[in-house]
Amino acid sequence: MNNNQQFKLSPLAQKFIEVISYKPEQIYGKKISVDSVVADVASFYEKIRNAMEYQEEEVVFRVAIERILKRKLLLGSNGFKIAEPLVRELAWAKYFPDKTIPEALVEEVAKKINLYIKLYEEAPKIYDLNKNILHEWIIDVMSSDIALTINPNKNIQIVSSFMYHVLDGKIKIVGDEQEDKNALIFINTRRAVAKEDKPFLRYHLFCQYFGSFEQSSFDQVLGNFLKGYNKIEQAFYNPLNEQIYTYIRKRCVPFIILKKMLDGYKDQTITILQDPEQLTSIVSKICSDSYQGIHKRVRTAIVRSVIFLFATKVIFAILIEGSIERQLFGHVSWGFLSITILTPTFLMFLSIFFISVPDENNTKVILDKLKTILYDPEISEIEEVNFSTHTKKAPFLNTVFITLWFFVFGAGIWGIVSVLSIFNVNFISQIVFILFLIIVSFLMFRINQSSKVYNAYEDNNGFLSVLFYFAFMPFVLLGKRLTVSFSKINIFLLLFDFIIETPFKTLFGFFEKWFTFMRSQREKLG
Repeated sequence: MNNNQQFKLSPLAQKFIEVISYKPEQIYGKKISVDSVVADVASFYEKIRNAMEYQEEEVVFRVAIERILKRKLLLGSNGFKIAEPLVRELAWAKYFPDKTIPEALVEEVAKKINLYIKLYEEAPKIYDLNKNILHEWIIDVMSSDIALTINPNKNIQIVSSFMYHVLDGKIKIVGDEQEDKNALIFINTRRAVAKEDKPFLRYHLFCQYFGSFEQSSFDQVLGNFLKGYNKIEQAFYNPLNEQIYTYIRKRCVPFIILKKMLDGYKDQTITILQDPEQLTSIVSKICSDSYQGIHKRVRTAIVRSVIFLFATKVIFAILIEGSIERQLFGHVSWGFLSITILTPTFLMFLSIFFISVPDENNTKVILDKLKTILYDPEISEIEEVNFSTHTKKAPFLNTVFITLWFFVFGAGIWGIVSVLSIFNVNFISQIVFILFLIIVSFLMFRINQSSKVYNAYEDNNGFLSVLFYFAFMPFVLLGKRLTVSFSKINIFLLLFDFIIETPFKTLFGFFEKWFTFMRSQREKLG
């Protein structure tokens, strides 16, 4: 290739340029505005509330919408009564800047809520569906739809779509229909790049299967709902899911940097992508800034994890551990109980010392990969891979590995119990301590993984590293299950959502109106 050919944008990259050049029609009119004092208090409350629940930062906005919807739908309301308070609550919590959301958008949100309520009411009349499961499913899709209506996050949508089309020609799946293959690549691309959770993925598949959900398409969606529902859920239980996700996650760093370029340089991105020298300079700067932000990202994750641990641990310590100890032993070991509360916290903060930041060589790798993606029509840097649903398994070896895992896990638990027994810790406290140590292992692993989000190198683990992860992974996997389970039964969350939050939000509304009234009276005097 000569120099001119070498840096000519590939057909896919040219299509990417066309997409980012498109400017959607803006909604004009009066914007929603909230009182700044109320917003400061409400946003502080929201940060505390969010930290008590295990969830990724990228889905916090959707989860907040889900929480508000559940609270308001519990009273049997409709879209036109829910939409305006919902958007105002989100504005109070500073999920978007003040005076950026048009009031006209509230009516659109109201119509969407009514459509989903109608779907929830009509579907069980036709299909044999569990109403509780259907309710959760509809809430998942509805909250995702509303989140993307209010905050479309255009750049992540564009980059995720670009990566999907890049990988579509690289991934071959033997034994699955084309539609199933597309769904697998689609959802795992969004998992890797956009860090979306299952409700978001359900919504995207819902759109892929049914198209735009509007009043005009309601009958068509209802008529095919059960078939579409089963097809969507089937995608999450495909045995190839995790293999495909791992393959995609290892190749998503250049796309994450591309998304940051779109966020930071907006319309200039087109010019940057067409000039390799400028691309080199800008990518180097983005990478450098991103690396510096890793410690802040980790600190935020640690603080949120500590709050989650503390809230969950206090519940166990006071309501379970303390009560059972008093019943069985006649007293509560407050000294050790305090230690078991503080130890996980100490371990979480200790994890920050094991965080490493990528270097300039990592930036060079990202740049080389990005240039291949943009300028090489064959995108040769990304190798083709074949997955098969008919891959033969080795049941004997799997049994051996699982047995070894159980042995290592059992040996670890035995070691912890032995140490605690030396200090005469009763078996109730031992069980609770081990449970939270397992949860901490998962949270520490997750924090460590979040620090590697910009690592473009393939993992090159030595024997000791592999051995460590082999011994550590049973604790991590069990810790994930416990974390999710405790999030669902966290009594503090029930108190916040259904007892504290409703009067709090009512007070926020009252004070906002009061401040507005006082301000108007002051202006009359001025």
